[in-house]
Amino acid sequence: MSTNYKNRSKNNNRAYEQPTSKIDEEPKFETTDVSSEIKESVTIPEETKVVDTEKTPAPSIPTRKVVVIANKLNVRDTPTIPSGVITMVSKKDVLITADSLNKEWITVTTKAGLTGYVMSRFVE
Repeated sequence: MSTNYKNRSKNNNRAYEQPTSKIDEEPKFETTDVSSEIKESVTIPEETKVVDTEKTPAPSIPTRKVVVIANKLNVRDTPTIPSGVITMVSKKDVLITADSLNKEWITVTTKAGLTGYVMSRFVE
């Protein structure tokens, strides 16, 4: 849209211009094809290896099953007694862990898929 300035006048000893627009005119845009410039500026070395993450599995961490030996056991959101309880599991429930039982707290995953912390002395 182009703008013409008309009606120059003076107000408080200052000149100002009132714009008048031509609404019926179509805006004109200039375009430039830069695709060749982009292709030239991005160079991928031949030895670059592309990995398809959809087909490449993440490295697995060895896990094992542990069994709850307490009548009821709180699964907590952090490895401290005052922390919140995510869920409660019962005696003989099976949990999955990648941690060693020689620590006070271990990270576990329940059969419902919830992950939290339990005291290791209550599982075997």
